[in-house]
Amino acid sequence: MKIKKFAFLIVYTVLIFFIFYIFDALLLISGIVKSTEPYQKTKYSGKYFLNNPAFITKYYPGVSMPDDSEPVDYLTMTPEESVVRGFVLGGSTAQGYPDATNNSFAKITERILNYGDKQSIEILNLSFSGLNSFYVNDAMKKILKYKPNFIIIYAGHNEIFGTFGAASGGNIFQKKLYMSLYEINSVRWLFDLINTSENNKDLSLMNIQFAGKIFENDSKKNDVVKNNFYTNISETIALCKKNNIRVFIFDPVSNLIDMPPFKTDYPDSFIIEETQNIRDIQKLIQIKDNDMIPFRARSYISKEIEKIAKNNDNVVYIPLFDILYSKFGVSGFGQQLFIDHLHFNYTGNHEAAIVLAQSLSALYNFDFNKDLLYEKNSRMIMNYSPVCEVIASRKIRNMIENPPYSDMTVKYNKDILFDYENKIPLDLNERIKNIETEEEIHNIVLAYLKEIGRIDLLVDYLKMLNSIHLSSPDSYILLSDYYSYSGDMETAEMYLTKGYLLSAERQKIIKSIQEYQKKYNPAFFNKYVKN
Repeated sequence: MKIKKFAFLIVYTVLIFFIFYIFDALLLISGIVKSTEPYQKTKYSGKYFLNNPAFITKYYPGVSMPDDSEPVDYLTMTPEESVVRGFVLGGSTAQGYPDATNNSFAKITERILNYGDKQSIEILNLSFSGLNSFYVNDAMKKILKYKPNFIIIYAGHNEIFGTFGAASGGNIFQKKLYMSLYEINSVRWLFDLINTSENNKDLSLMNIQFAGKIFENDSKKNDVVKNNFYTNISETIALCKKNNIRVFIFDPVSNLIDMPPFKTDYPDSFIIEETQNIRDIQKLIQIKDNDMIPFRARSYISKEIEKIAKNNDNVVYIPLFDILYSKFGVSGFGQQLFIDHLHFNYTGNHEAAIVLAQSLSALYNFDFNKDLLYEKNSRMIMNYSPVCEVIASRKIRNMIENPPYSDMTVKYNKDILFDYENKIPLDLNERIKNIETEEEIHNIVLAYLKEIGRIDLLVDYLKMLNSIHLSSPDSYILLSDYYSYSGDMETAEMYLTKGYLLSAERQKIIKSIQEYQKKYNPAFFNKYVKN
């Protein structure tokens, strides 16, 4: 009798787990919950993967995130044998904000190292605004399946006010438990129901994270931040070491001169004098560390990074602060390289890119064109337009109208941001100065370049748009038209093929493919599909 009861209990338990497993699987299959994988297969080819817009939802608990974000990368599950693959993990600086992600320092590095005919390296950007070492630690586990040779970590600024940061409450165990439970579909469904909110739709992520809090510079609080960061990054590096993955880790830097503290106990006059006149780097660092709304990493983060790097032989440490200081002096920590408190302008991204390119080249024996160490040449191969800097500066101008910027003890000098407007022709600036949407600005620029007869610049601008807006069909079609008219059929077909795989408006691309087949090569796309 006891055996029968025991057998019944086992069968009953297995049945309950089986029903739960089926229910859990159906939630994902039906689309009620979204996958937490960083990439998803493209609709029209099983070979390529695109960014999964639902991936980051996990890392913003309590915040409604858009689920229609544009892809920034595409990749195959396993890289070709000749390709060295890496991923960038970090916050908004690594992401490239306020510029496009594909204008970030990592993508500049990729373009520098791949310049010419050979493909040698791909760097995929999985960095997002407000994310910190908790994200780096968790995301690393997910990218192992994509066979990276290396990862790049640029983190540290969001350890206090970032998602899962010290100011959000809870301990390291609770935060990691949440991330583990979120991987269960039924639990994720419940979390998503609880977290769904419309209250935050008009606020920036910075506003939401800040929410009127302060975080004094005292040893007890700092120890929590320091220990969490050390644990998360050390675990990430250990996982990389186990899987023979090299780690490149940056010392994060920030604007010390043109960015007064958000809130401080220092008298106003002292702040102004120190940040705008004094060139004692240690005093500037001290002022930054005493900011009670610390969106910039405090100095102990840099010390922890250096300590971690020394203790791990699979880590390449990039002391960015020391490198910039030796090259630019104190002026390297102001508007020359930064567009706000911690985000780079193009010059800053370029400087970080060449340091990373040199570090990667030293490890993997890459031989790249040293002329690309000059900013004007990296702008050229990126097809980078100063219009992008205008768009980026406008994002910052809009952000500083809200807390914590609007409540700063000493107001941020937003006149600095208007300097970027002077980099474009006056008549073009007049046309776009009151235009709000990025898409409309780009259309005006294209029309302007066509109007003045600068087809060369128009083609460069289309190439730039093609690299930063992978799902937009227009650049694929226009570039294909240009190259087919010029007689370069191989390039024309490449743009149509890429557009078919990546564009969000497939029918528009198909129509262009059919027109191309009628005019030039009836077999081109049929041949591609068979392959």
